Amino acid sequence: MDAAGVSCPASWRDYGLIVVGSIGVGIAWGQWVTARSKLILDLYEKRREVYSKFHGPIGQAVREGQCDTANYIEYLRTVDQAKFLFGRDVLAYTDHIDKTLMSLGIASSYLKDDVHGMSQEDRARYAAKTTECMLELSKLA
Repeated sequence: MDAAGVSCPASWRDYGLIVVGSIGVGIAWGQWVTARSKLILDLYEKRREVYSKFHGPIGQAVREGQCDTANYIEYLRTVDQAKFLFGRDVLAYTDHIDKTLMSLGIASSYLKDDVHGMSQEDRARYAAKTTECMLELSKLA
């Protein structure tokens, strides 16, 4: 009760605690928003870095018309990094590219190293497979 005999539901101290608590909640919320924004930016930068690494092996395969072992291993290393940054849809697409690079490597190696005495039909089949893989990869590069 105050001097006039009227009871006050809260004192100034109680109002001060509410104000200080509200300010603390506002600061905590601001820090959460900032941390979340930084996390999104860091994830974007890491994804962009891995995405640009994909252009190396795919571009080399398109330029050379073949996929040698070193190029394929570089691609697999990039896919390994991507597994932690991208979703299932992107990883399913990288599997498709993986099979295309592998098919290109096999077909182009048979055409390059004709030690097997390949028939004209087989040669035409591997040439068609190489062309098919190159067209598929050229969509990406």
